[in-house]
Amino acid sequence: MSSLKRRDFVKGVSAFVCMSSVPLSLTYSSRAKASFGAIEASELPGFQGHYCAAISTSREGSIIGLMRNEKARVADWEGEVLGGKDEAVIWLPDGSHKRLSTPIHGQMSQIQSVSSTGVSCGLFQNNNGVLQAFTWENEVWTQLEGLRQDARCRASGVNAQKIVVGNAVKGRADVPVYWDSTISLSPQLLPIPEGFRGVASGVNDEGFVVGYITAINSAIAHPVVWFDKDSLPQKLATPSSVISASATGIASDGTIFGSVQDKSGVFKAACWRGDEVNLINGIGDNRSKVLSVSEAGVAVGSYMSKDREFKLFAWKDNRSVDLQGLGGRLQCVYSISDNGVACGMSQDLSGDSRAVTWNVDSI
Repeated sequence: MSSLKRRDFVKGVSAFVCMSSVPLSLTYSSRAKASFGAIEASELPGFQGHYCAAISTSREGSIIGLMRNEKARVADWEGEVLGGKDEAVIWLPDGSHKRLSTPIHGQMSQIQSVSSTGVSCGLFQNNNGVLQAFTWENEVWTQLEGLRQDARCRASGVNAQKIVVGNAVKGRADVPVYWDSTISLSPQLLPIPEGFRGVASGVNDEGFVVGYITAINSAIAHPVVWFDKDSLPQKLATPSSVISASATGIASDGTIFGSVQDKSGVFKAACWRGDEVNLINGIGDNRSKVLSVSEAGVAVGSYMSKDREFKLFAWKDNRSVDLQGLGGRLQCVYSISDNGVACGMSQDLSGDSRAVTWNVDSI
């Protein structure tokens, strides 16, 4: 993980990495019913001619997103020139939209998450090519510190109390951290077992943190939840046929969502309720991932259909619905908010990548 570059941090882009057709040999109770129709995407205005994506939305209706300037160039910490400059953008409830100024001394910026109260967090790349964490509130950028000066760190989630979670470099490994941004800009370590590294993926408004940990020099991930930020995390149950798993988010009722991977490399969307792990089936029953979860327990993600086409879904209480794009070949969903709006990107019929939203209140 110490060699991650800017392009590795774009949320959701690695959703479709499964190529094996061997299903998980598991039997679980959480089988979703057949999809009851589909929800059409709504295209957001502006930023024509650029790659554009909606990342997350706040309770009052502001939508934070990403616009890529392909003509601009940025360099990573190894000096490698990367194509395209990512810039954070915003669509306001009145329909207007604008770019957000890149943080001081920054080459690019990406919003990763928005709290229900409108506080955003994400990452930017400084002029030395190092990824740094930040928050954005009321037009103000605030840089969050790493574990040492000019060391890489990333903010992945933020809750209504402005607790920010993510990961930072310690030695040569990434470790899970949190920032209590109302008190300090310095990160605090989330406890993990000795000999492990990890990532904190999300935090709910109760302060529970989810993510995964991995033994040093191992690729096997274990999903975990921190109910107490001062204590070791609780490992979530996984069956013997699963070799790796991660937790993406947690609903207000304590249900945790994520993905499990079997020995053949196939990923499957899953949820945990207490000590019970359940596969989320009925959404193509093959190669699926949960990418985001709302406080109300609505999960969104991707799956492969029987026709071997990658599609998007929203799921709640054993009900699922497809999220339709704008007619192009590629689409992805990045988040689901507490107001029932999912955010993402879809190519239109001309191949342009446009920012879109889906209203999933009806699920």
